[in-house]
Amino acid sequence: MNIPDLKRKVIAVYRNWRSANCELVIENKGSGMSLIQDLKRDGINAIAVDPEGDKTMRMNAQTARIEAGSVLLPRQAAWLDDFRVEILPFPAGRHSDQVDAFSQALHRAFNARPSECRVAFINPYSGQIHWGGRDRESAFDASHNGCIPTGRR
Repeated sequence: MNIPDLKRKVIAVYRNWRSANCELVIENKGSGMSLIQDLKRDGINAIAVDPEGDKTMRMNAQTARIEAGSVLLPRQAAWLDDFRVEILPFPAGRHSDQVDAFSQALHRAFNARPSECRVAFINPYSGQIHWGGRDRESAFDASHNGCIPTGRR
């Protein structure tokens, strides 16, 4: 996605969810640097983050929480199949943007004070957001070979 299209998509998602008191967090690297500056000029408070390590290291840092069942995904969602297609073969898969956003969201959620942060997953393609709820399942079960989705609660 080129920068103007990315900016339009980010603004659309932000406007759709800003009433939910969401934070707009953007990685302060590559195209994210100019995107942050453009959004701030437009009066949108984008929070720049400088994650440590590479994508694989960041996801590995979250594996224990996922395997322990501390991370929940909805049982059904329009974006869930695409998310699984990307996350299950990671790091050998072709795409990793959702995996990286997921690992950074988990880092932010588990390392913030409870009063500071409520994390949800926003699908960047559809703009849909999931806050959790009763209809959810454990993200992954470490007892299977790799990260295989389960139906457990």
